Amino acid sequence: MLTRTSRFALLAALSLGCRVTLRAQVSTAGAGTMQKPPPVSGQSYRIETGMEERSNYISGSIGAGAGYVDNLYPGSTGSSTGQASEKLISLQPRITFDTKSARLHASAAYNPNFIFYQPTSGLNEADHNGVFDFGYRFSPRFNVDVNDSLLRSSSGFGQIGTGISGSAQTPALIVGYAEHLLNIANAVASYQFSPHGMIGGLGDVGTLTYGGSSQTTGLYDSASRGGGGFYNHRLSGSQYVGAIYKYEQAFAYPQQGQYETQTHEIDAFYTIYVTETYSLSVAGGPQHYRATDPLAPTTQSWSPAITASMGRRSPHASFAASFSRTVTGGGGLIGAFYTTSAGAEGVWKLSRLWDGALNVNYNINNNAAPLNGLTTPGGHTLAGSLSLGRTISAHTRATLKYDRIQNHYDGIPAVANNPNADRIMVSYFWDFQRPVGR
Repeated sequence: MLTRTSRFALLAALSLGCRVTLRAQVSTAGAGTMQKPPPVSGQSYRIETGMEERSNYISGSIGAGAGYVDNLYPGSTGSSTGQASEKLISLQPRITFDTKSARLHASAAYNPNFIFYQPTSGLNEADHNGVFDFGYRFSPRFNVDVNDSLLRSSSGFGQIGTGISGSAQTPALIVGYAEHLLNIANAVASYQFSPHGMIGGLGDVGTLTYGGSSQTTGLYDSASRGGGGFYNHRLSGSQYVGAIYKYEQAFAYPQQGQYETQTHEIDAFYTIYVTETYSLSVAGGPQHYRATDPLAPTTQSWSPAITASMGRRSPHASFAASFSRTVTGGGGLIGAFYTTSAGAEGVWKLSRLWDGALNVNYNINNNAAPLNGLTTPGGHTLAGSLSLGRTISAHTRATLKYDRIQNHYDGIPAVANNPNADRIMVSYFWDFQRPVGR
């Protein structure tokens, strides 16, 4: 398990880099340069309209909004019964920086959100969302990409729409109102040893901690780490096949000790780039899991794992979707689970002035190890958002957004007492963008 010092060192090193702007799905580099398909790239699909990739810029916005939220956790307002609904006002600044050179492409994004509730000012919160990525090309054949995302929030709404990727990851439980800190870091190193062959290494580390209030009863801190390698072979200019080995170790921390879930997975994958901005990927294979319970005998077995994803962009729309079925641990729960996840994100340019966006995530967790007095029974979560925006001028825009979180976990008091949450917001933004390094 990583020590507090090693975690701090990793985050400090990652913060020296900045966010890699997500590349188009097919590179415009020379014909000899291979792609890292979505199952091994470690990056999310680009979700934005327009076909040009921006680089060397600084951009930002200042936003203010007003809204309404229902079904706050009853204990958070001092009330023992009934649902609490609140009006809210939010301040939403954002800053993004990007830099690109012949070898380096990096960027950083920081998006805090300050929310003031009425009439219960004791619920006021300051959320923080930062993403830092760093990509460096040591030679035409050897590349390294590192990314880190950090989210501190008192609600689960900030976890909706955090990206669609081609690889399965352990999701944190999306709870309506529970203070938490979520950090996930990934690294991918690749070496192209021939015109049609590439090998690489994968690594990840994550932590999830809760505030320890009555809003988080039944939720548990967790940590994860993993690694692996891959072989990537180019069949043609548009088709790739390969194999991936992944090892993952997840810990959950109840008062009685720690629950450990280990998985070993070997997948074969196939990716086809239908066009330069439209790809389909599928990966699957056997997965071995071992669940070590401090109150019960160790459980281990084999299970099939599968992941499928797609992404498509056009000048007026962008859409990505994924599906995965795998064994996971952690994520706020105690136990090992057969996790089935599906997600989709899209943006559309409806007209010259109007645009829309959609995000949806659905997760099902079924117990893979026997239940006891410590482990969490399974359940499912549906979370999504729908927004409509209008451009008012060259630097101003307005949005109307609706978010919903719906949970069914009877074994978690914080969720059972507050299974569903809705929020609607009207916001006004002033935007800017400036070139840098030119």
